[in-house]
Amino acid sequence: MLLDLYELLAMKICSVGVACSKRKDQCISKLLTLSFRWSWLKRSGSLNASSGRCFSYAKPQTDVRPSRIALDLQDPKFITVQAKNPALDFASCDPEHLSPATCKVANLVGGVWTYDPASHCIIVDPLTGKPMMSVADVKPHETAPFVAALRACPKYGLHNPLRRVERYRTYGDVCAAAAAALGEPVVARFFARLIQRVSPKSYQQAMGEVTVTRAFLHNFSGDQVRFLARSFGTPGDHLGQSTQGYRWPYGPVAIITPFNFPLEIPALQLLGALFMGNKPLLKVDQKVSVVMEQFLRLLLRCGMPPDDAAFMHCSGAVAHSLLLEARPRNTVFTGSSRVADILARDLHGRIKVEGAGFDWKIVGPMQHELRSAAAAAAAAAA
Repeated sequence: MLLDLYELLAMKICSVGVACSKRKDQCISKLLTLSFRWSWLKRSGSLNASSGRCFSYAKPQTDVRPSRIALDLQDPKFITVQAKNPALDFASCDPEHLSPATCKVANLVGGVWTYDPASHCIIVDPLTGKPMMSVADVKPHETAPFVAALRACPKYGLHNPLRRVERYRTYGDVCAAAAAALGEPVVARFFARLIQRVSPKSYQQAMGEVTVTRAFLHNFSGDQVRFLARSFGTPGDHLGQSTQGYRWPYGPVAIITPFNFPLEIPALQLLGALFMGNKPLLKVDQKVSVVMEQFLRLLLRCGMPPDDAAFMHCSGAVAHSLLLEARPRNTVFTGSSRVADILARDLHGRIKVEGAGFDWKIVGPMQHELRSAAAAAAAAAA
């Protein structure tokens, strides 16, 4: 059966090689790549080699919640395998089959996922215009649990260099486990395809966000979170006197991120806040917040304490009123300069802004100048 499969793959590659005029060694390289991935699928138990069919799938041995994932073998459109996989036990949706009935994006507050059917909004599929998912939508009178969650965090944070120092290593272990999970092909593809469903990106661009996030998690695995909080000391000018400096948390903080990087921006900013002992309230653009919801579920599966962060879906106006009421000690905002100006004024400067900068980005000739130059060049050629 394997010989038959390899023959089919060879025919496929050879046809691609003829159509694209590729060299023979390139076709052989693709054949070896596909053969290796076939062997990986066979070892992982995703394919059943004893059934007499080249593309029959074995039932998993463990009892896990169904999660259909499209797994590619070279090109996302070439061959797809839909199978249950224990590596995706954290997932609560399927990026290949999204609907408001099967994908309900929830809030996280007090360590509990909450979803109120009476307060939600429908996100439509940008490709078809049909309803794609149901996202929780916190109203102004429903912000009390989130305000209480921020106020419950003291200004010395959930941990600091003098208190609960074991939590630095806890987050090092969480990073190691999450990096290993994102290293699984099915998990990486799950997030890449989910990003594609809500953001206009190619498969390579979406996978780039996953790769950057995985590298970040690798960099802060083990003791690296603890080393990140390294302090400094300065000898004094008289006997018995010295100066000691610590990297101290803010305590309750807020993070607001836009739509253009559904995973990379909120994940890196959230983890940086958690590393140093802050308690962040995360608000992502509702159109893409499902990606970060699934990433938070992955972090919880990897050992993150569930009450360390709050995750909220709401409009910009509700988030603004919540910030004014909760008064976090710092806010990280990524978005437009107009909103950044409003928040900087209303929060009295307690904000870190990654704004859009100037309205202009590229300096060059005007369109009428380009048309004139093109016309002159055409006339000279004639």
